[in-house]
Amino acid sequence: MFSLRAVVLLLLFALFVHCKLEVEGGKRKTTTTPRPKLKRAKDKLASTKRTLLSYIGKKRMVTRNTTGDGSLDRILYGSMLQLHCDNVLAASEVEWSLDGVKIRSSFSNWRMEVTERGVLEIWPIIFNDTGRWECTVKGRYKGALEIQVLSMNEAYRLGVTGYFTTSAFFLPILAVGIVCLSSRHLDPPPPVYDPISDMLTKQVDGAQFRVDKGRKSQRSKIKNQ
Repeated sequence: MFSLRAVVLLLLFALFVHCKLEVEGGKRKTTTTPRPKLKRAKDKLASTKRTLLSYIGKKRMVTRNTTGDGSLDRILYGSMLQLHCDNVLAASEVEWSLDGVKIRSSFSNWRMEVTERGVLEIWPIIFNDTGRWECTVKGRYKGALEIQVLSMNEAYRLGVTGYFTTSAFFLPILAVGIVCLSSRHLDPPPPVYDPISDMLTKQVDGAQFRVDKGRKSQRSKIKNQ
């Protein structure tokens, strides 16, 4: 009797220990499952910071020359722009202006600088830099450039619009060209045999032949007379 009671107690104790281990294991699972997600989030945040930090200090260099008619040029926001004026040997000889307002080096105008060779450097270029840039050498007009500063979205939109506009103009011409080229290589349709028209053609040919033969015989008789 005592041994049976001991066996039952041992079984109950073993069952209790087993249940406790399962509960603790479940708790460990619930506490450890969020850790990988949190770690992935931290890694993503760290990679984003590294990307941002790696971009700082980099310059998208854009070099342009002024033209006589002041052609339009679109430049992406945040780029570094270098404007060259023709026939410039020193910075003291060239003057730059935006929409008629002369550019002067100052603390407030830290984004713009004229190099020793008279090249105007603007970095970073912003939306307020949109306008007509002109250069003069010793008071004489040398050239200009119409600049439009675009954001990334505007640049994408212009690119997509230009692509579809070009496609809409080019695809019909391409289709017409393909049709013309394919029609040149088509074989002519096989002739259709019509027995009635063939019989009439033979009769007409025979009549013409007899008439011509008769005329020839008459002409020969006249000559003999």
